[in-house]
Amino acid sequence: MLVIYHVFSYLEHIRDIGQENPGLALEKILQLLHIILILMALGSISFGIYVIHIAVRVLKTEQFPPPGVRVIRDTKVRTGRRARIIAMFFILFSVFIVVIGTVGSWYTYDRITKLTEKN
Repeated sequence: MLVIYHVFSYLEHIRDIGQENPGLALEKILQLLHIILILMALGSISFGIYVIHIAVRVLKTEQFPPPGVRVIRDTKVRTGRRARIIAMFFILFSVFIVVIGTVGSWYTYDRITKLTEKN
């Protein structure tokens, strides 16, 4: 919550700057956007690594959920082939999340940067 408060106060500061110097305000907005998109990419990479870690544990133990993992509700333990299929799904899912998170962040920043360069 503290981060959100600081972001909003920074946006108010940028709005005040924008009334006097729109070019500087745009530059500051792009800097903030760049930071947010980097954090989003890092978040998706971190989540992807965590999911791959779980998948590797499932492959090693051939059991899903792996031993010692907390679950929200009672979960039927799957072993053998079914556990390996779940692990492979987890790996594909994590690669998808990492690719979408990083490429999506880069693409968004690239498009916005190109749009603002024309003005």
